[in-house]
Amino acid sequence: MKTEKARLALSLAKDKLRITNLRSQISCRRKTLVEMQNQEDNAHRNLLSNIKSETSLIQDKINTTQRSIIAQQLTMCRTLTQFYNLRPTPPSVSDTSSYSLFNFLIPNLMAYLHTFSHEELITSLENFCRFLVQKAVVSSY
Repeated sequence: MKTEKARLALSLAKDKLRITNLRSQISCRRKTLVEMQNQEDNAHRNLLSNIKSETSLIQDKINTTQRSIIAQQLTMCRTLTQFYNLRPTPPSVSDTSSYSLFNFLIPNLMAYLHTFSHEELITSLENFCRFLVQKAVVSSY
């Protein structure tokens, strides 16, 4: 009977030791899992922060480029206006319609500049420049 009790006590002690070891392993694995989750969260936060920074830089570059393009286009409009307004002679009868068209287009173009896409504005300005050059060539004859 004593040997049976001793054997059971030894078996119980071994089971308790296994349970303690398993609890220790579970605790270590939980700590490892929490650490991995924290690292993943930090990496995710860093990635989001980097994406926001890059997005902000790209947006700043886009805004700077847009302002530069708009400034160039405004300068072109002003130059065209000055060129056309500084003509030595008033517009002839045949040129009156183009002169009126010019005086109508430039103020409206400048007033509504922000409503045009850059491609539309550049195309419109190129076409208008061609129109002015054609009129200048025709009126010089």
